[in-house]
Amino acid sequence: MIRTFGRHKVFLVVLSTQRPGNVKPMLTKIGPATWLVPWAEYEEYEEAGAKKILTDRGGNVAQARNRALHYANKLDLPCLQLDDDLISMKLAKDGKAIPISFASGATLMCDALEGTPYRLAASNVVTNATYVKQPVTVNKTINGGMLLILPTKLSFDPEQKVSEDIDYALKHHATYGGYLRVDCLMTSFKHRQSGGVQVYRDLEWDRKGTEMLKAKWGEKVRDRHSKDNPYHVIVNLS
Repeated sequence: MIRTFGRHKVFLVVLSTQRPGNVKPMLTKIGPATWLVPWAEYEEYEEAGAKKILTDRGGNVAQARNRALHYANKLDLPCLQLDDDLISMKLAKDGKAIPISFASGATLMCDALEGTPYRLAASNVVTNATYVKQPVTVNKTINGGMLLILPTKLSFDPEQKVSEDIDYALKHHATYGGYLRVDCLMTSFKHRQSGGVQVYRDLEWDRKGTEMLKAKWGEKVRDRHSKDNPYHVIVNLS
């Protein structure tokens, strides 16, 4: 769905799988959007209240992201991709977290990317404002919960079924010299719930995804040493 945020027109799409119950809460938080769901789940999402629905084969978040990009590119518009489990959005300012509307957050992201040589921006999933030292940083580890992608020929690797966001960011770094993380835009998502990428994600898939990243990008990624997941990696472009 084409939405206008500030002076920016974007194609707003919510990526979702096996979570039709998230439609109404998301409508309350973000307003109207196009929902991209597996074709077999079309009727469930329609009954749940989704007005604009695109479909794909399902079972692969990278392919779903590419389908969203395809439609945005046809419209020659930026593609704003959003996970279906947004909890809150806040602005980090002077060490404090200030609630802001989705429209204000989307406008902030569009404004941040405008005028840069880059074509990718992500929100910040850190939710403690005391950790936010700069409004915007370049070439840091991103999370795909909220991505703004300007028209580009770059696509997500469909074989990279997890950590596809990090892989895609590194593609942007290789092609355009970098990408943005809008650190002052703090977004919280209810990750690890059933549905979405969790349909197929497990430690084995995390291991495979990390091995693929290291094979493609070498020292540009390094282990995060996470207690929750031994296969988490972070971007290493400093």
